[in-house]
Amino acid sequence: MNTKAIIEKIKNGGFDSELTLLAYPDIDKARERLLKAVQKFVTLFGDRECVYIISAPGRTELSGNHTDHQGGCVLAGSVNLDTLAVVSPREDKAVTVASEGYEPFTVTLDTLEPIEAEKGHSEAIVRGVAAVIGCVKGFDAYTTSNVPKGSGLSSSAAFEVLIGKILTFLSGKEASPMLLAETGHIAEVKYFGKPCGKMDQYACATGGVVFLDFKTEDTYSKAISVDFEALGYTLVITNAGGSHAHLTPEYASVPEEMREVARALGKSRLSEIPTTEFFRKFSTLRGRVSDRALSRALHYYTEIDRVEKQAEALEKGDIDTYLENMQGSGDSSLLNLQNIYPTVDINERSLSLALGVSKLLSAVSRVHGGGFAGTIQALVKNGEADSYIEEMDKVFGKGSAVAVKIRPVGAYVLGEEN
Repeated sequence: MNTKAIIEKIKNGGFDSELTLLAYPDIDKARERLLKAVQKFVTLFGDRECVYIISAPGRTELSGNHTDHQGGCVLAGSVNLDTLAVVSPREDKAVTVASEGYEPFTVTLDTLEPIEAEKGHSEAIVRGVAAVIGCVKGFDAYTTSNVPKGSGLSSSAAFEVLIGKILTFLSGKEASPMLLAETGHIAEVKYFGKPCGKMDQYACATGGVVFLDFKTEDTYSKAISVDFEALGYTLVITNAGGSHAHLTPEYASVPEEMREVARALGKSRLSEIPTTEFFRKFSTLRGRVSDRALSRALHYYTEIDRVEKQAEALEKGDIDTYLENMQGSGDSSLLNLQNIYPTVDINERSLSLALGVSKLLSAVSRVHGGGFAGTIQALVKNGEADSYIEEMDKVFGKGSAVAVKIRPVGAYVLGEEN
């Protein structure tokens, strides 16, 4: 479809049913967003005869805080905040991406080896995804995202999955969610240079709520149908405003200390040590590893148990059991995992403040994502969600608290996947 035709289709509501599928809360605003994106593409790249609109969602971690890097299990879901791209194929191997709020960049895919100078930049993701997924196809794209950067909703994973979807779609290659997730993860680790687990990419690529077990290289996944609002609750993410910029050592300490405990028991990851063995040998570990490392390992074993209980509760529609274990996850992150208070900055207490205010508002809350700064997640009774958001915004700034819905599909090409 050319740019003029796709603009007319947007104006005439031709994508409305798909916008509903993607769980956009306001179809009129979603339609306006699509229209502005295509018009911006035309401004940057001119009218094109072949244009596509492709979306990849952000994700929310529901349970399994800091378990994936130890080969544990997690519960995560894609949300109705996304990174949206207007894309047109090229005949050469050049990729130009113009993202809202950023300077455009161009990557030429003549070489697919990692480039040191690109590490830490979006160019590395494009090159890495193309290399790993085996699709060398040039394109021009304008992207816009309502996944807040640094919010813990995985704007980076959404971008990785989006690039994978673009390249496979334009190349005519089948792209399973697992392929997109694995590709994005390898690109982030090997090309971008950021060690990370696989949860973010899997949740963004799969869609809906998914139970993931990372014990083996072949990640086990199981889809779970969930509608929190039908169960009486609204999912709210609050960005407490803390900065992650100086906290890399804090994040790195969590997997390293968990591995320290595993090594003390002769293994490389905690998932290689059965729960019963860990608790049987628990008292012998004190003095061989730090108390914090032991506490973090304790979190791991109790957390993976909660993940399984929460997944089962959602399958049964048992929201009370889910909420009980959700709060247990939050308490364990505070007491055992200890990723609420960063040690490098004693003045950074945004997460503890957000959790405290949320508790005063009678919400079930937990740290969201890596911790130390950033966001919290809460489930609020439907009738109290608006007032909760209003009160959280008073403390942390307008727009800090956002109600999100679970999006049932992952990366998606509008008009092509009916």
